Amino acid sequence: MSTVKNPHVQAIQAKINRVAQERSVTAPQMMTMFLLERAAVRLMADDKLRSSLIFKGGYVGVRVYNSSRYTTDLDAVIQGLPREEAIQRIKEAMSVDLADSVWFKFESIADLKTQGDYGGIGLVFRGGLGQPPPKIIKAQLVNIDIGIGDPVTPAPRTISTSFTIGEGSLTWQVYPVETILAEKIHALVKLGSRNSRAKDVYDIHLFLPTANLTALREAIKSTFEFRGDSLPQSIGNELSSINTGVLKRGWTAAVASIKQAPEFDEAFAVVINNLKLFDI
Repeated sequence: MSTVKNPHVQAIQAKINRVAQERSVTAPQMMTMFLLERAAVRLMADDKLRSSLIFKGGYVGVRVYNSSRYTTDLDAVIQGLPREEAIQRIKEAMSVDLADSVWFKFESIADLKTQGDYGGIGLVFRGGLGQPPPKIIKAQLVNIDIGIGDPVTPAPRTISTSFTIGEGSLTWQVYPVETILAEKIHALVKLGSRNSRAKDVYDIHLFLPTANLTALREAIKSTFEFRGDSLPQSIGNELSSINTGVLKRGWTAAVASIKQAPEFDEAFAVVINNLKLFDI
């Protein structure tokens, strides 16, 4: 990525390096988080996207729910906006120059499966700080994954999150922690022994103690019903019966950015015990 000798660009890069050091992450990781933030700012500058997009995933976990798990994608669901209009608005919003020395260029789009078997849109952009390089393929990938129409139970939260770099804040709609948990719990149950989403085990382990019991029950019920799956009598017992070999193999990569991460067996046992205590 190009960082031409532009004072504004150099100042931003210096701030990124400083914040990375303060947070004990690498400068490239901090740059990714900065680019995801600037992407979200662009999306929220469009009136219809601002009212239709509800953000979730690892970036919301980091910025809103104090997770330390590094992420490279921006995830959201879209409600009340036709698919093709949403795609066009996202592409246009990402191309807007906000005078923040950040640029994005659309690269590709694909249908994708999110949360198991449920369709969505994957938009891929290249992005960076300063001027685009002569060979755009060398620039950083920025992925925006959009799910279609998932229920958000309880209701989305509209919050303001201070910018990582610079003054100001991002006002956006985000998943409540109960909906985040419901979708991840559904994925664990649905995928069973073939599940490779080790990051979900870490997130459930982290977020479950903070959830409201009544709201979580409703969120789980809503998610299973929307996706046409039966809710087990005991989710804890259901998870106790799966072969965790595939999950366990992905654990090291899933928690690579986390200092003093628990061992997989410890985290999974806590998840099962907590779900049994919730008696969902």
